[in-house]
Formats: sequence, C-alpha cells, structure tokens
Amino acid sequence: MTSSGLSPEQRRLLEQLLDAETTRPASQYPPRPGDPRRAPLTSDQERILLLEEWEPASARYVLAATIGFAGPIDTRRFADAVAAVVDRHEALRTGIVVDADGTAFQTIAAPGSAPHVEVHPAAAVDEVVASLVGTPFDLARPPLVRAAILDAGAGAPHRAVVAVHHAVADAVSLEIVLRDLLAHYRGDALSPVAPVRYADIAYWSTARRAEAATTHGRYWQHTMADAGAPVVRADRSVPDSDRRPVPFRLDADVVELLRTAAGAGGPFAVLLAGYATVLNRWAGERDVVVAVPTSLRRTADVQDVVGFLVGTLPVRIPLHRREPFARTVARTQQTVLDALTHELPLADVLHAVAPTDRATLGSLRYALTYTDVAAAPLPPGVTVEPIAAAAKFDLELHAAPEPDGGVHGWFEFDPRALDRGTVLRVAASLAGLLRAAADAPQTPTGRLPLAASVELAAVLETAMSAAALAVDSPPVLQRLQEVAADRPHSPALVDDGTAEVVTYALLLERARRAGSALLARGVRPGDVVAVQLPRGPELVVALLGIQAAGAVPLPIDAEQPLARRDQVVADSAAVLLVADPATVAGLADHEGPLAPLPARRPADPAYVLYTSGSTGRPKGVVNTHGGLANRLAWMQARYPIGPGDVVLQKTSVGFDVSVWELYWPLVTGATLVLAAPGRHRDPTYLWDVLRRHDVSTCHFVPSMLAAFLDARPAEPAPRRLARVFSSGEELTAHLAARFVELLPGTTLHNLYGPTEAAIDVTAHDVTAHDVTAHDVTAHDVTAHDVTAHDVTDVTDVDRGGGVPIGRPTTGNAAIVLDDDLGPCPTGVVGQLHLGGGQLAQGYLHRPGLTAARFVPSPVPLPGPAGGPGARLYATGDRVRLLASGELEYLGRADEQVKIRGNRVEPGEAAAALRGAPGVADARVVVRRDVRGPRLVGFVVAARPGDDPAGGARAWVAQRLPGYLVPAAVLTVVSWPVTASGKLDVAALPDDEAGTTGSGNAPQTATELAVAELWAELLGRPADAFGLEDDFFDVGGDSLAAGYLARRLAARLDAPVALRDVMAHPRLGELAARAETARSGPAAAERPIVAVDRARYHRPDPDPVPPCPRVVPPGAAADPGRTDTVDRSTP
Repeated sequence: MTSSGLSPEQRRLLEQLLDAETTRPASQYPPRPGDPRRAPLTSDQERILLLEEWEPASARYVLAATIGFAGPIDTRRFADAVAAVVDRHEALRTGIVVDADGTAFQTIAAPGSAPHVEVHPAAAVDEVVASLVGTPFDLARPPLVRAAILDAGAGAPHRAVVAVHHAVADAVSLEIVLRDLLAHYRGDALSPVAPVRYADIAYWSTARRAEAATTHGRYWQHTMADAGAPVVRADRSVPDSDRRPVPFRLDADVVELLRTAAGAGGPFAVLLAGYATVLNRWAGERDVVVAVPTSLRRTADVQDVVGFLVGTLPVRIPLHRREPFARTVARTQQTVLDALTHELPLADVLHAVAPTDRATLGSLRYALTYTDVAAAPLPPGVTVEPIAAAAKFDLELHAAPEPDGGVHGWFEFDPRALDRGTVLRVAASLAGLLRAAADAPQTPTGRLPLAASVELAAVLETAMSAAALAVDSPPVLQRLQEVAADRPHSPALVDDGTAEVVTYALLLERARRAGSALLARGVRPGDVVAVQLPRGPELVVALLGIQAAGAVPLPIDAEQPLARRDQVVADSAAVLLVADPATVAGLADHEGPLAPLPARRPADPAYVLYTSGSTGRPKGVVNTHGGLANRLAWMQARYPIGPGDVVLQKTSVGFDVSVWELYWPLVTGATLVLAAPGRHRDPTYLWDVLRRHDVSTCHFVPSMLAAFLDARPAEPAPRRLARVFSSGEELTAHLAARFVELLPGTTLHNLYGPTEAAIDVTAHDVTAHDVTAHDVTAHDVTAHDVTAHDVTDVTDVDRGGGVPIGRPTTGNAAIVLDDDLGPCPTGVVGQLHLGGGQLAQGYLHRPGLTAARFVPSPVPLPGPAGGPGARLYATGDRVRLLASGELEYLGRADEQVKIRGNRVEPGEAAAALRGAPGVADARVVVRRDVRGPRLVGFVVAARPGDDPAGGARAWVAQRLPGYLVPAAVLTVVSWPVTASGKLDVAALPDDEAGTTGSGNAPQTATELAVAELWAELLGRPADAFGLEDDFFDVGGDSLAAGYLARRLAARLDAPVALRDVMAHPRLGELAARAETARSGPAAAERPIVAVDRARYHRPDPDPVPPCPRVVPPGAAADPGRTDTVDRSTP
C-alpha cells in the first residue's frame, strides 16, 4: 500500500500494519512489577488457551520450520545453541498455568530449562515432523519449544526441525529464534538482548485494556452493526482430498495498472478490495468482514522480542455493486485506516459490539496477510523452509511483493470448511477480477467478471441443454382415455378408508359424466371450479370431471380455516365450489349425453393452486396442460411405472405434489391408493398402508420422512417399496443416510420445483456419495467460532452438506443468475431462474406480480419455450452450480420459508396478526432448530400494559392454514433495533426457553455450586438463576465458559471441560453432566461434537405438528351444497 497523500499518522499506521521498516517511537512498555516469574495473560493468550481447552488434542497452534545445512550437524553444538536461545528469550521459558480458583496466568521458568534435542534418521522426516508439530504441547510445562536433528549420515547434508507454540510466539518470533539459533551454532555475534520482555508487554496491555475499550468501543459498535457473515461453501460433489495450498500470482503489469488506477491505494488495498468483492459475490452476499493480521511491534525496542505480538483487525467491507472498483479500493483503504485508529484486541472488539453481532463478527472465516518486509538473509549453506500449519481460518490469502513488481502468494484453507477445487476457482476469480479491474478500473464492482467467458458459456450449456428436449405429450384426460381403453377392468384407484375399488373404465365414465353435468350447469371452458373435498374417489372424479368440462380445477384443502377458504374462492372468481362427496356422486350419475373430451392446447390452463403471499393475500398460480404433460412424461421416462405398480396418494390437495401423485399412476396404468382422510400425518399408519397395499412408489416432504423413519416398526420393510421421492424442503445428507440405513432396498430421489413451474424441474437420485461425502462438513468449532462467544453448529445447509437438487429435467432450464441477471460461474451463489415448457401462465388476476416474477430471459433459450418473448421465473431461491454439474439449494433470498413442505411468507402471517384485536403492530420471524423452521410472532399492544398475544394467535388460527399460524406469539413493549435502526431479530425474546429465574430453582449441592459460579462470573445473585436458564442467554460468553469449566472442575473435583459447558449450557443440564463426570469417562475422551445451541434454546417436541382439522359452519363448507359464485367477482 503506497502512502502518498496520507497524513504522517496515517502513514505510520499503514507501516505498522504491513510491518514495514520505519522509524519507531520510543518504548511505551515499563518494566513489570511484582513477581518476575508470573505475569497476566494477554488477550491473545486467553484466546489460545480457550482454543486449547476446546480442542485439547489439537496441534493447530504450533509454528515450525526445517533448517537445511550443507553438511552434517554437530549434535552437541546444536543442542547448546537451542539451550542458549531458550535462556535468551524469556517467552520460550513461559508456560500458562491455571490456579485452583480458575485464574490463568503466565509462569516463567528459570534459565537452564532447555528442551531435549532428539536425533532421528533423515528417512524418518515425515514421522519426526508429525511428532514435533502434531503432538499437543502441555501449556503448563515450559519450555514451549521443541527441536530435533535429522541425521542423513556421514558427510551428507543434515536438517533440523524447530517447533514453538503460538501462545508464546508468532511468525516473526520464529524468525528471531532461528536467526539466534544459527548465530549461536555458528559462533556469530548476536545483537543485544531486547530490553523489553513479552511479560512486560502483557502487564502493559492488561493495564490499558479497560481504558482503550471505553475509548474505542463505540466505534466498533457502530462499524459492526448488522455486519454480514457470507460463507463460501465447500463443494463435496466431486471427491477431492488434496489439501495443498493454492498458489496465487499477479503479474507486474497488472499490479502497476492497479497501482496507477487506485491512486493512494497500493497492492494491499487493491488485494483486500478485490478479495472482499470475490468473497461477497461468491457467497451471494453484500457484506464481509476480513481479518487482517497486524504487527504489535510498534516500538524499536520490541523488534527482537519473542512473543505472540500479532493482532487481528476485523475490516468490514460491504459490496456496492454499482461502485467503480477504483472507488472500492479507496473506500477499503480508508476503512482500514479507521479501524487501525480504533484498534483493540479482538476479544475486546467482540465485547464492544452488540451481543447479536458477536457471532457474525467472531466467525471470522477469511483473512488476508500481506507483508512487504523482505526475509532476513541466511548464512551461506543454510536454508529455512516453514512447515505449513493447520489453517486458522476457512480461507486465508498470504501475499507479498516480488522484486519485479508483481505479487505472489498462496491461499491456505481449512479442509473441513472448503475443498481445493473451490479454492482454485476462488483464486482464479480473484486474479481474473483484478486483471479486468486493471484494464477498466471504473467498471462497476458487481460487473467485474468472476470467470472467463468460455467457462460461463459452459455453465449456460449445462443450465439450458435439457430445455431443448421438451416432450410433446397428450394431456391427462387423453392419456387416461387410452389407458382405460387398454385396461378397462384394471383397478385405477383404491380408497384405503372405505376399501372401494374403482376400475379405469368406471373412473373415466364417472369423470366424463361429471364433466357433462358441469357443462349442463353452465360451466364454460376456462372457468375456475373450486374443489373442497376429503381424500377419496369423489375427489379424483371431481378433478377429472372439471377437466372433462374444459374448466380449470382449483383444489382447496378442506382442513384449512373457513376464512382462508373463503378468501381463496373469492380471489379466484371460481364459478362453482364443489364441497360435498354426495354432490360429486350426483354429477357422476348424470344421465344426459356425454360431451366429447375437450381439445386442450399446451398453453391452456390445467389447474390453479394457491400459495402464500407476502402482503397477506394468497396468490393463485395458473399451470398449463403442456407443463403438466411434460412433467408427467419426464417422470415416466426416468422412473417408469405401469400395471402392477402401486402409488400412494397422501399429500394435501393444496400442495402441488398431490398433482403428480394423483395423475401419474392414472396415465400409466398403475394403481392409485388413496390414504384415509386425516391419516396422512400418522407415520404408523403409513408404514401399515405401504405394507398392506404393496405400495411401490410414494412421496414424503423431508420433515415427514424423518418422522416416518423414526416410527419404523419391528416388522420388515414394505417388500415392494421401490422408490421414494422427497421434495418441498431441503433434504439433508443426515436424513438421506438414515433412509439408506433403514430402507436399503429402496431408492431415494430428491426433487425440486416451485408451484410456478408445474411441480418439479430438477431431480437428483441419492447415491452413497451423498451420504458419505459430507462427513467433513461436521465443522469442528475453531478459532473464529469459539471466539465468537456464541459457539454454534454449522449445519449442512450453510456448509455445503445438503443433498443436491440435481439437474434440470427434460424440457426445462435452470439458470443461476446474479443481481444483474448475469450467469454465475460454478460455485458462485445466485438466484435460481427457471425457463422452459413447465412455467406457469402466471398469477391469477395479478398481472403486476406476474410481470415482476416472470421476467424476460437475458439469454436465448432453446426448445419450444425459447425464442422472442421467452420468460424466466425468478424463484427467490439461492443456489449454486456444483462441479458435478448439479445444483445445490442454499435457502431463500427473501424471507420465504418451507414449513412442512408448504411455501410460507412470514409477511402473510404478520399481516394477519396486525388485524387481531388489541394489536397495534406485529412481526413474524423464522426460527430454526434441529427439527426445522417454525414461525414465531411478536405483537405490540394497542394499549400499554395489555397482553394480546394469546388472543391474537387464536384469531389468526381461525383465518390461516395451520402451517401459517405462528407456533408461538409473544407480546413485546416495543421493537428492539440495531445501531442502524433495523429490527434486531436476535434481541426478540425467546419463545420457548426458560426465562431467567423463572422456576425450578437449584436444589442439589451440585446445582447450587453451578449457580454460585454463574453468580461469580456474571456479577449477579445466585438465586437469580433457574435450572432452565441458559448460560449464554444470561450473559455468559465462551471466555467466561472457559473459566466456568475450570472452576467447576476444581470445586467439584470432576473432569468438567469447556465442551461440557458448550454442550450443556442450561444450569440443570450442566449440573447433571458434572455429576455424571465424577463417575463416568472424562469429557475429553469423548469425540468433539459441534453444538447447535438452537436445539437447547427452542426445543420443538413435535417434529410434524398437525394442521388443525376444522369443521366450520357457513356456506363455504356446507357439505350439502354446490355453490354458484357470481361471475362478476373481480
């Protein structure tokens, strides 16, 4: 980074950041008082201790290097040199000890405590390095340094290995140690011993921390409010075990162009701006915080001090897509300068920001290390090679200038979070983006390319090739007619509730008679006819009969509240509502002449289904005969069924899966089994019906699939169950693995598609790789997680562990586009846009909404749906293209969520709550636990002091479907807001966890001991805590958790570890764990498990809560009527 145009203070700060050679001020570190063998921990040492306690078997924080000699090594002289260096540098004789009350401090051993230098054959280099670097240090037993000699034999070049723990050293310290070690070994003169010791710095920094935090805390609160936390995800679709760093380089001409364009922003600011831009765009986000290591060697007398003297500066860099890149560089440089001016230890920054932002800021996943300090020259005949340490971040870019003006470096990555293929593509994106920015620095940042044009062309080919293969298939009724002619007496459907069997011939006849009767009553082709019937033969006859009349069926779930059903009927302008099985029987008995089956064109409407709307008004989706025919033809071609196959129909008719469940078997000659009404949510019943009817094909939304697997009976699995389809929610690798384990003879298929695209448009057949490839993504909590003070599990969804949703199905295109409707390269997150023959006409009576969501295609589409006027449907779903060519679903771009397979807009539930009596305002948020998402509502009372929550939920339950009714509604006095004035969602009260001191007071001696320790650590009376209170909810953080674990272990004489506090944050649970630990195996002997604190916060005892079964009064549900609706209804 050049310093032209900067003030002297700014120039000094930049030089300190880059550790450049400069004139440094005089010492600010006075000698430490008191016991010279003891010193407080620095904030960075506290963090290292916490990490060591979290992963006691880890060697993640070890620095090491090999030293190559031109000839043999004198073992005695080398050992003496090691001893001299340890005596010279006090930090190498320093350990970290925890006393009886849990207080940790530095303890300094006297000179003469050098480590033993081992000698090993050179052929054992890998084993020696693994031992020296991979064996955990005992921090309480200094010296925290190791050394070994690799003997290659007489006259041959030898090597030595030196390792030191990060708690007492940094990379510069390792250079100092090696420099002094070689000088001692060679007998060269050494520089004077540094007058300042690391323990002096620890005293000084401890003394000023509180004052500095007060001075600079407000800056960090403001700067980090609502900070984003984008995640670049691993791609496990293609096996990749290569963990080598990925090289990176910028040619000198690119650097020079960038330097000229950036003005005062040199290579560091350019790299940081480009790196942040790539991270934001790869993650599909607009805000990233990058960790920038800073040198704490700020004065001349600490340049030769060995110690952990590196800070971590969090730099927040939002993405402004329309901003010229040159401006982004300038803004980035100023952001760095501002952060340096207010620099604090990372732990103090975390304490300064709002609690709701700690997890975001603490989860520092990305880092950039840049230095323009040349390495010190080595003696002749000596080489030094650093040993790669385990990654401290998900991804860290190390970079340095080259003599020719270029920049070289490498990407280091955590293989638990990323794979090398993804990192290679990220590196290529950064290099390509910076090359493009060098050529055109005024290009908007969001439009700089992330991949070469040839790669983008290949991506589009993958996305669109299936669209050219659209199937010209007849509509449902025509196919049914053909099957009935071929197999008139075969069973078309079986009603499990009544045991009624309907043959194909009888089904077709009853459907045609019902259609003729509807025409006789005035129904016209294209009219919408609503159907509100329980599952049974009459439902099937009604749906087919409406099609036989040329009309458009609108299935309505009879279990939805009356107000919701009335709203749908009114919005659709349906001409008839068929609401009684007896009415269907009457229609099917029509004795007049049978009308010919209508000729339906592919673009004609086939059915209407209503989905949730964000404004509180549901929206009707009009799907076409061509789209439905294509969908069924694709399914039959890929998963052929026919006579002898049995398909279970159990899905609510308001959910589009019911469409293929009903029609697919009927157009292929298979048998359709109708589950008994109201029993489709009973897993035990479903196991039974699958077995009794020899069902070969069925469907489950993932949440119901989990409940179904949980309820597996002792009897053998259904012998003919060949395939299970899953859609409507994300299918996790964990659930897929359970399925494979419990139903090994049945295939599982993951389908994806919105209602707006005729049910499903992508498909993936689950393989063994799907259930094994993601084991690495059970991401152990590390530095950036633990120091967040809110340890959380990183789930399949956000770490790349979900089952892919597959490739586009025949006749469809599935394109990942960015915010500017440009194609996203492989791995880059964008919004999924769908094209092809299965797109719906649009939203019924909603031309504006249709135009907003069905947009002109920015790329030419192949196939019948291409050409001028080709449309794409913007799904609102965030996805990415995997290296395998398949798509992975990553969640919603808006607030929409799937609950029990139903698409839900929280805004619709909030709009309903605002209409409840006594409510002035309402919000609805989505909360998740291990069982999936749920809605939680919050209301502000119209009159202060009132509590309208309970009545508001009941009011909403009478008007919305069960999946739209919040699981809980709470009253709040006012809305909590962040520093930027936005709703602080995380500050809204917990809807299910126990409240502080609200019951079940501690009783046993262990419970009381835990409460007392909480009180000591949190500064509150012990009787303020109840057994259900969560340590983190009542003010604890992970540093306090470390103290708690140590003090609890000492007080109870039990092997309680940090992981126990993290896994059992509630007071009662932790007390029980401590009791168990007294007699059971130590926690450290158990495997590390990532903790999802949400499962302890908000337990949901019913993974598939049933929708309320409503039998309301009123005309809309009168079972004895078929109501005519005024055609003038708007």
